[in-house]
Amino acid sequence: MSEGVNSAPLEGRDGTLQAAPIFSGVMLHTLDPKKRLTIPAAWREEIGKPERVFVMPGFDGEPCLYVFPMRIIAVRLDAVSRASLSDPVYRAFTRLIGENSADLPWDSQGRIRIPDHLLEKAGLIQEIYMNGAKDRFELWRPDLRESYRKSAESAMTLSQAAKLLGF
Repeated sequence: MSEGVNSAPLEGRDGTLQAAPIFSGVMLHTLDPKKRLTIPAAWREEIGKPERVFVMPGFDGEPCLYVFPMRIIAVRLDAVSRASLSDPVYRAFTRLIGENSADLPWDSQGRIRIPDHLLEKAGLIQEIYMNGAKDRFELWRPDLRESYRKSAESAMTLSQAAKLLGF
C-alpha cells in the first residue's frame, strides 16, 4: 500500500494563502493494545500545526471515520457558524457534531486515542484501513471498506463523479 500527500492553496481566515493538504493513498494499520492509532509520519507532517486532528463519523451511514486537520475543519465549521442560532438545522448540526466528534492531539510517537464511541460507530476493532480523501483521510474496517466500495461506489465511475463536481 502506498501513501502520498500534495499541497494545494487554502485561504486562511485572514485571507492569506496556506498550504492545504491533499491526502492520497492507502495504508493498513492496527490499533495498539491501548486502542491508539499511529498517524503515518507523512500525513502528520502534512497536517502541520496545530498537531491535532478532528475525528467524526462518516456521513449518510458510511461506516467510517473522517479525520480532518484542525485548520481544515476550522474553515468548514467557520462557514457553518455563519448560520443563525435561530436556524433549527444549525442547532441540530452543531449538537450532532458536538456529540459525535473529537478534537485529538497526537503523542510524541504520532498516536491518537480515538474515543470508544467513535470506534464503535465505524466498527473499528483492530485492523484499520486508512485512505486519503483529498482534505481528510478516512478510517475503515477493511472488510467494510471493500463491501462499501463494491456496493455504493460501483454505481458511479470516477469520470462521472468528476463531471458532476465540475472537475
